[in-house]
Amino acid sequence: MRAKKDVKPIDSMRKPPKKGAKKMKGKEVQEPNELEKRLNGLTIDQVEQRIETSLKQVVEGRKAVIMDIFALERTGRYKENPRYKNATFREYLKDRWRLPESAYREERIAFTNQIEYVERHGLDRTIRVNKLCGVLEAPKVFKAIEKEEIKRKKTLPWNRVSEIVGQFAKKTKSPPKTEHMTPAEYQKIIDSQRDEISSLREAYNELEEQVDRLKATVEKYKEAAREVFEFEPA
Repeated sequence: MRAKKDVKPIDSMRKPPKKGAKKMKGKEVQEPNELEKRLNGLTIDQVEQRIETSLKQVVEGRKAVIMDIFALERTGRYKENPRYKNATFREYLKDRWRLPESAYREERIAFTNQIEYVERHGLDRTIRVNKLCGVLEAPKVFKAIEKEEIKRKKTLPWNRVSEIVGQFAKKTKSPPKTEHMTPAEYQKIIDSQRDEISSLREAYNELEEQVDRLKATVEKYKEAAREVFEFEPA
C-alpha cells in the first residue's frame, strides 16, 4: 500500500500577505497608494505652497528656453547647426523645437517686456491679455486687476478677471448682415473676403522674403568684415 501523503493544513495553503500590507482585526489593510503618500503629513497650505514653488520653477525653466532661442535668433548662431545652415529661423523653430513661431513670439514678448506681469499674474494670463487687448493696453488691464485686488484684499476669481479683460478687449468687426440676401450678394461678400485674405497673405509673404534677404545681406557684410578687418562683428 502506498504511504499516505501528509495533508497540509488549510491555513498554510493561503497566500502570504502582500508586502506593505498591515493586519487589522484579522483583515489586511493596504498601505496608502503613491498619490496619498504625496500628501501624507502635509496640510493643504503646505501642499499649495509646494505647487506654487513648482509652478515658479516651470516658468523659470520656460524663460531660460525662450531667452536661449531668442539669443540664437538675434545672433544667427542657430545656423551653426549644419542641418539648419540654409534654413530660416521659422524653419529652425518648427523643425528643431516643434515650436510655432507665433507661440515663441508671444512668450518672448512676455519674458522680455512684461516679466513683472508674468511673475504676478502668470505666463498664460499675460499672453491671453496681450492677445485680447493688445500689448499696449496690457498695463491698463493689469493695473485695473491689481487695483480691485487691493480694494478687496484678496485675489480675484477668474470670472471677475475675465470681466475686466473684456472691458479692455479689442473690438472686432461685426459680421455683415446676411438677412434677405440673394445668392449673388452672398458670393460678392465671399469673393471680397477671399481677395482681402489673399492680399494680406501675399503682403506677409513678401515681408518674410524681405526679412530673409536682409538677414542674408547682414551675414555677407559680417563675413566681409571678418576677412578684411579680422574681427568678429556684433
